Amino acid sequence: YTVTIAAGGEQMISLTVKNDKTATVNYNLLVLGAKQNNAGSPIFESGLSEAENWVGPETEFISLGGGKEKTVNFLINIPGGAYPGFYYLGLAVQERNLKVSGIGLSGRLVSILSLQVAGEAREILQINEWRKEKTAAGGQWSFKAGLENKGNVDLPLRGEMVVGNWRKKAIGRQTVYLGNNLLPATTRNLSLNFNQEKLPWSPWYWVSLEANYGRTGQRLAATYLVWGRPWGFLPAALIIIIIGKMLSLIIQNHYLL
Repeated sequence: YTVTIAAGGEQMISLTVKNDKTATVNYNLLVLGAKQNNAGSPIFESGLSEAENWVGPETEFISLGGGKEKTVNFLINIPGGAYPGFYYLGLAVQERNLKVSGIGLSGRLVSILSLQVAGEAREILQINEWRKEKTAAGGQWSFKAGLENKGNVDLPLRGEMVVGNWRKKAIGRQTVYLGNNLLPATTRNLSLNFNQEKLPWSPWYWVSLEANYGRTGQRLAATYLVWGRPWGFLPAALIIIIIGKMLSLIIQNHYLL
């Protein structure tokens, strides 16, 4: 469900519940908050959002005979001072006395409610962390990224890692997956890898995470300094030493003459 309501407004929505079992089943009707794991999948729990108090079932309990179905109503009542933006909830139908910790389990069904309180949409992404963790097997750089949605709408995300040499000239880039849409007031921690084996040598590299986010195509970047491979400098150092020795001999010979 996607519902848009102004602050101070109310609306009724309906769900149809069907008992696929042969015996009578008793169900509780619940309203749950929603959050995401790092992969972007939803997790539904009680006590996650103030919006859970804005939605309530018409009745908290129903009983259905085998093969029967029933339409149940949920009343949405938005307080006058509600902050504009998107709020994500789960409308749950659960067998009584069933103990579960997630969705997709037998005896519990959750319908996602995308509740938009009318007002100005603000798309704000923040990169809280961007740092190199280690160099993994196969010459891969491993980076840790921390993202946070500071706005009031969910954010589609697209990302790219860009590597610049010591002069900040781009010498490599790679598309990275930043997960599904990031919900408001949600953080996400990611591990991102970049294969640096084929990069030309540089005394240091500027490694940037460039994020494209939102429906208006905004951009945000963070940069981290990575030191180059020390052995990559050896050939150049040897050449400089040899040239220096040759120049020294030429100068000495010149004065001897």
